[in-house]
Amino acid sequence: MGQARRGTGDDHGDGIAVDGLGNSYVTGVGAITPNNMFVAKYDSTGSLVWAKSASGGGFQVGQGVALDGAGNIYVAGITLAQRPIQLSLA
Repeated sequence: MGQARRGTGDDHGDGIAVDGLGNSYVTGVGAITPNNMFVAKYDSTGSLVWAKSASGGGFQVGQGVALDGAGNIYVAGITLAQRPIQLSLA
């Protein structure tokens, strides 16, 4: 794969999905801010396109990611947050 992207601390991906164009979507914890779930998109050559982290407080980890035919991204995981988690890809 192309290039790796790392934040500080214990960063790891727990779920990956690939679309019909060969882009990959990865979810996990700690890639942008420690203890927060992230979703990152890499193009077919492995170059980072974008990466977003969740907010909402508490520990969060993305454990699975899925795509649908309309281009929507679905992330499943766990959280210890006391309020709703926000993950904006806009």
